[in-house]
Amino acid sequence: MKVAARARVLIADDHSLIADGVALALGPYHQVVGIVVALTDLRHAIIDAMPEIVVLDVSFAGASSLTKMYSLIEEFGTRPRFVILTAHQSRAMCNAALEGGARGFVLKGSSTQTLRVAIDTVLAGGVFVSDRSCVSVDAPVGGSGPRSRLVVGGLAMPRCRLKVLALVAEGVPRTELASRFGLTVKGVEYHLASAKRQTGMRRTLDLLRWVEEHRSEIESQLRGE
Repeated sequence: MKVAARARVLIADDHSLIADGVALALGPYHQVVGIVVALTDLRHAIIDAMPEIVVLDVSFAGASSLTKMYSLIEEFGTRPRFVILTAHQSRAMCNAALEGGARGFVLKGSSTQTLRVAIDTVLAGGVFVSDRSCVSVDAPVGGSGPRSRLVVGGLAMPRCRLKVLALVAEGVPRTELASRFGLTVKGVEYHLASAKRQTGMRRTLDLLRWVEEHRSEIESQLRGE
């Protein structure tokens, strides 16, 4: 496998000692852009740090983090990609993570090399499971969360992102959009930056032209919610 370039990695684990250890292990190979020890802080950390990969513990203070992951994938789409790091060797949990959109599932206790391979595989567009006994043979992997995303111009985007793009193109101010969708202004900018990456547009003006070119398709998709 081709070695991946240094990626921006966010680590989310409610045990700070474990999170620090993972950060230390990955530091020589990737850019660790933050550590999150409270699940309620994860969304804002993603917006602030804009990671490519989130290494996510599946359990926070006894509660599953998968529901939070589902909502973040629904909101942000395929960036960041999630790699689950867990002590729970559970086929049901692994399947739930992969069906919900996680791209990697690694058991704690695996070597640093295994986690590195998982991250590199996910960055290359693949799916990695450290122990295949954890996943059903016919389990779908790499899903997009419990609700499908919308496809416009051949690109799959979260509904929220398409709504933001459509309204920005209409001239709605960022502050009003933030209030309407329960985001911060930075969150709105995150959607715009992510859409630029997806469409290959460098300038906001070019992105808005792309929106106008696909206006009827966007409206049709949004009406079909």
